[in-house]
Amino acid sequence: MSNDSVTFLQRAAAALTSPRVVRAHIAATSALCILAAATLLRSAYSGFAWGKFDLFDYGIYTNMVWNCGRGQLFRFLMDQSYLRVHLSFTLALLGPLFYIWDHPFLLSLLQWLMLLGGGTIAWMAGRRHGLPMPASLAVACFLLLYPFTQTVILCEFHGVGLYLLLLPWLYYCLSTKSNWAWLPLALTVGVREDAFLAILPVLAYFTVKHRSKAIGLMLAAAILYGLLAVYWIYPAINGQSLFAARAGYLPRSGPAAIFEGKALSRRARALSCVFIPALLLMRRGWLPILTFVSVPLAAAIAASSRFQYELKMHYPAGVMACLALGVLEAFILSHKRNRTSPAITHAHAACLVLITLAMHGWRGYLPLGGKHKAEYSGPGGKAAAVLDACRHIPRQGLLMCSNRQAVFCANRADIDVWEPRYSLPKHAQREPDLALFRLKDIRSAKAAKWLPGLTNNTFDVIYTNESYAVFAKRPQPDS
Repeated sequence: MSNDSVTFLQRAAAALTSPRVVRAHIAATSALCILAAATLLRSAYSGFAWGKFDLFDYGIYTNMVWNCGRGQLFRFLMDQSYLRVHLSFTLALLGPLFYIWDHPFLLSLLQWLMLLGGGTIAWMAGRRHGLPMPASLAVACFLLLYPFTQTVILCEFHGVGLYLLLLPWLYYCLSTKSNWAWLPLALTVGVREDAFLAILPVLAYFTVKHRSKAIGLMLAAAILYGLLAVYWIYPAINGQSLFAARAGYLPRSGPAAIFEGKALSRRARALSCVFIPALLLMRRGWLPILTFVSVPLAAAIAASSRFQYELKMHYPAGVMACLALGVLEAFILSHKRNRTSPAITHAHAACLVLITLAMHGWRGYLPLGGKHKAEYSGPGGKAAAVLDACRHIPRQGLLMCSNRQAVFCANRADIDVWEPRYSLPKHAQREPDLALFRLKDIRSAKAAKWLPGLTNNTFDVIYTNESYAVFAKRPQPDS
């Protein structure tokens, strides 16, 4: 290398690490994190208000978690148990939060707060290991703003959203050799029956790195619980194996389906979105990146559902959390090897922020993103009328409403919907005590079954606004 080249690199390194540039870098990245967090919350509420959320999954989670807070564990839609869907024991802990704010948007708000908590923990972990402030902030910005995170936060609430908090917490405890690692570990495996798969690579990595018998025992315990959950607990509750229940999510034609037609190109695009931000650290930190993300990414890419292998909706939650932690660990390893050249770390941090912004421009859902839609731009008028009507629905009694409207009033004990997919079996059906209708649906075919009961003096209209009517069953005189 010529003397001129060496001199140029020395000047560039000095510029990157000058106090003025570092302060500007910190200020810009901090502002971007704050802006991303605020816009995510606003866009999530916008999607809620525009009616983007549905009974499946948001309304079911709301009804189930609300009932958990009232002592009716995992109960939803009158007589169904969520344990027949997933072994989501950890979600019961969210139930009491409805006493603080009994609003249907609560779960989406909690998911957003979990993301902020995960980003904060990732930043704290970086600082704890001596990572410069710009690099720690860059990883937090990556976790907050990357398109995979955006799709999780904006597509309702799902139990796997807890990964965005629990996996950074687990990483922090493992990397600092904290005695509290068992707590995030227990909460993570309780998210669902297959959650242990997402954390096996992280546990294995730190078992080897720290040569720790304690972490090795946690790895063994996670595997043991996972096997029990999959092969004993889930079948015992559901009367069928997990594989039979999830048959629709597995490729029908076997592994060869992964390489077929358009599905292959879509899987390749998803993989590129995973590894593009990791390329700048691959030379020094490829091991933690590839290790952490390996199992959740393989599970998503091998699935038959397009939403899964394209990493859309809630499906990339585990992948994104593990990818961000892999990038963080790679940053830490790279910085320790290059302590005499801090400019390398600062340059990598700036590149990670730029890649995050570029990926948002290509695939992001927030404003200025390639996938941005009007329903994420700001609250629309759809929710105002239905939330107004829901405030006038009595809490006691069975409420019947539509699949879409259930999202806004599922924070109650007893609720059912017109649609046959989720309604009660015939032997368990009973006439509702309350009903919520859009006025323009009163004469629709889906309301025909219930229309006689609503119009033959059995029910009274107890509230109406410009779009919705609330009906209550008229008390029967004593015989």
